[in-house]
Amino acid sequence: MAALRGGAHYLRRDRLVHGIVLMLLVTNFADAAYTSILAPVWATEVAGSSTALGLLTAAFALGAVLGNAVFTLGASRVPRFAVFAVGFLLAGAPRFVALAVLDRLWAVYLISFVAGVSVAAINPILGAATFERIPERLRARVLGLTHAASWAGIPLGGLLGGLAVEQLRLPAACLLLGAAYLVVTVLPFVLPVWRQLDQPATEATVRSGSSVAEPPARRSTGAVRAGPPR
Repeated sequence: MAALRGGAHYLRRDRLVHGIVLMLLVTNFADAAYTSILAPVWATEVAGSSTALGLLTAAFALGAVLGNAVFTLGASRVPRFAVFAVGFLLAGAPRFVALAVLDRLWAVYLISFVAGVSVAAINPILGAATFERIPERLRARVLGLTHAASWAGIPLGGLLGGLAVEQLRLPAACLLLGAAYLVVTVLPFVLPVWRQLDQPATEATVRSGSSVAEPPARRSTGAVRAGPPR
């Protein structure tokens, strides 16, 4: 519990990591609803074919593979903030709006492909930023908390997404979740703290974690056995 309190204390102090957690909580929630509810209902009610769902997923996956290849080649030469902010903006809300208002399948597939390309750099940038900012001695507890909080919305995404489709119908449900996605992906453009994505780790970052209390040391009772490979 002392270790968890230390991780939570760091999260409250580091505004950028705090913002990342809140953004991923909302976007993971919306993405879960999109994947498990909105896209299948769209394929059934609008496209009228299970093949359309496969093509929608394939377009996104193809874009993600291409985007990863491009980002791998140019990662060291592009600004993190611009790639992250623009990429997340393009990868999120347009997919929901497309399902709600477009009746041309090729246009929906094209938007899904662009979203896949745009999303490719997001996880590498967030991973690099968090590993650079979080002091090594706090990394396990802070990353454990950030992952738990970021994924907390996933179990609710399908549940509330299904409820939204049932009560509001597909177009309104898509626009509602797309609006939530849009709000959180616009925040990097209006909150200055997100500009720190372009800044390397500094002594100030380390100092922000130096005041976090360590849990009491425990006496070793023997060798530590490694866990199973992951």
